[in-house]
Amino acid sequence: YVEFTGYTPSENFFKGNAYFEGAAPSFFQPGIHTFEVYTDGRNLQWQVKTPGCNSAFKSANGSNADPCANNLLTELQTSDAEASSDELSTSIFYPNPATDFVTLDIGAEPAAFSIQIYDEVGKLILSRDYPQNTYYEVPVDISALKPGMLYFVVKINGRETSAFRIIKK
Repeated sequence: YVEFTGYTPSENFFKGNAYFEGAAPSFFQPGIHTFEVYTDGRNLQWQVKTPGCNSAFKSANGSNADPCANNLLTELQTSDAEASSDELSTSIFYPNPATDFVTLDIGAEPAAFSIQIYDEVGKLILSRDYPQNTYYEVPVDISALKPGMLYFVVKINGRETSAFRIIKK
């Protein structure tokens, strides 16, 4: 899960000549999501600038801004709506914060799964696949990664089931 951490309110806002009701989201989960804003039908554009980008992210109405497409967390694949709540609630990473290793506790019967690790600007920095029926707990070596915020996405049996934020010291 990603909380918008823009430095000023001007980095996440609506602009245009429309009257609108609603607010720009400030919490972003990996995948593709929607939010509702009611307008009078005139021009309205959502602009959000993410850390690590030099310009604003494109909104639905378009923009001439560079979307930083090679490193945004928005590139994460859409979560599978059929992922069970059991899968979502049983996987955990610990410790947090961590220095050299974190442990993924699958919590359920072992299954084929993968882990993707993204840095704080959404660049994929590590991806690992684990075969079926081999592990309940998996140590993940993060010692070579730079300190900062790391985002872990876990896919069980090919479906994105959970995402975690870990502080790497």
